[in-house]
Amino acid sequence: MAKLLKDIIQEVSQPESPADIQFTDKHIVGATDLPFKDGQSIWDIMNGRNLKKDNSNLASYKEGDDAKIYEDNDSEADNIIESLKQIAESDSALELIFKDGDKIEVDSETAAKLIAVAEELTDDNKEIFISQLEESEESFDKMLDFVASVIQ
Repeated sequence: MAKLLKDIIQEVSQPESPADIQFTDKHIVGATDLPFKDGQSIWDIMNGRNLKKDNSNLASYKEGDDAKIYEDNDSEADNIIESLKQIAESDSALELIFKDGDKIEVDSETAAKLIAVAEELTDDNKEIFISQLEESEESFDKMLDFVASVIQ
C-alpha cells in the first residue's frame, strides 16, 4: 500500500539530533479555537469586516473638539514674548523663527527693549505689535525701528 503524504511528512520532519528533539519537545504547536462570533470567519477578523468604530480612544475626533483646540492655541501670540523674555534673562543671543520660516538672532538687550515697549502698549496695539514681530524678519525690523524711536 502506498504511503499517505502526511505519513511521509511526519517521517521526514522528525528531528534526528538530540538538540533538535529537545527543541521540538519544548515548542509544541497546538491548535486553539479563536473566539468567533456566530457566522464570523478568520477572514472577517483579518480584514476588519463588521467592526464598529471605537470612539473611546483619546485620539478619536469628537464633535466640538476643534473649538476647544483653537481656544487652547490662543496663547500662541505670547510665544514670541515668552521667547524674548527667555533671551533677556539668558544674557546671550538666541535664534527666533518667524512664521514665514526666516530666522534671526536676537541679543538680550534688544529682547529687553522689545518686551519693555510691548508691556506699555494697549491690548489692541500690543496684539498688532506681537503679530508684526512674529510675521517676518522685515516686519520684525520695522518693529525694532519703532522701539528705537520710542525709547530714545
